[in-house]
Amino acid sequence: MGMCMQLIAGGNIQLSEQEFEILIKTSFSSALELDVSAYLLDANTQKVRGDQDMIFYGQTQTPNQSVILMESTSKMPYVTKLKINTARIDAQIQKIALCVTLNEPNTLSQVQPIEIEVYGAHQKIASAQVNTQNKTEKALILAEIYQHKGNWKFRFVDQGFNGGLKPLSENFGVVIAQDVQQATPTPTP
Repeated sequence: MGMCMQLIAGGNIQLSEQEFEILIKTSFSSALELDVSAYLLDANTQKVRGDQDMIFYGQTQTPNQSVILMESTSKMPYVTKLKINTARIDAQIQKIALCVTLNEPNTLSQVQPIEIEVYGAHQKIASAQVNTQNKTEKALILAEIYQHKGNWKFRFVDQGFNGGLKPLSENFGVVIAQDVQQATPTPTP
């Protein structure tokens, strides 16, 4: 039985397994839409290189299956899983930002505390909790998976971000087409 680290914001843990899973658990009313997204960031720019580096409900995996998103089928409880294989991540990608966004006009305070669990080799190696009670934002940078001196690590971030999926995506370099109701990312030239 391995140790499970309880992480606080800023805390990190080394990922010794190439393949690991991250579970994101919460509960909320049926009126809310909550989405998990992941952004694979280029080491030089800290931005996505294009479409293929944004994982969300419209594109649930990277072309090489380094990141696979399995969205929750229910809202009470809500359990979304991300499977990550660090051996498959492109060499120029050195950070993956994991985010949560809510639909307008809802804020994170309407969601139960968000539990994050990190599993490696089928053992829970880390957990963290987002206290959503006083959060007025619509988006949250939940965590980062990043490379440091050749090792992959998981960092609990818990940083609120104003605006929903569109401003968040733009922050990471995704260009969102204006005229589409369901936001679809378009690669930057």
